[in-house]
Amino acid sequence: MAWRDTLQKASFKGQNFLVESSDSTQGRRVAIHEFAKKIKPFAEDLGQKNIEYSFDASVVGPQYTQDRDQLLDALNSEGAGVLIHPYFGQKYCVCIEATIRERTSEGGVARFSLKFIESTDPTAPVEK
Repeated sequence: MAWRDTLQKASFKGQNFLVESSDSTQGRRVAIHEFAKKIKPFAEDLGQKNIEYSFDASVVGPQYTQDRDQLLDALNSEGAGVLIHPYFGQKYCVCIEATIRERTSEGGVARFSLKFIESTDPTAPVEK
């Protein structure tokens, strides 16, 4: 099966968008302790970093203004929701930043820069 066959349609809270590119930031949270007369620091592992997903995205077509507004409503609505990532599948996320660009020279399209962060239930932290 080719990689294109595994791609999923991107959406957030049920509102579709086209993905031109995507990035993901992941890793570990680390406190770096440096000591006098030591060459190497001690790196204290504080657990997994927040996982972020960023997209260059768009909505296109004769009804793009309606699709744009519905996507903006979903992005700005309170709480986390289901993000369908084209490469990573279903994730539970909150939109933490959305920038929209529209140009008169490029009618019928709204381009977005989107940033999401994975979320969980709002319960107390539990050690894994």
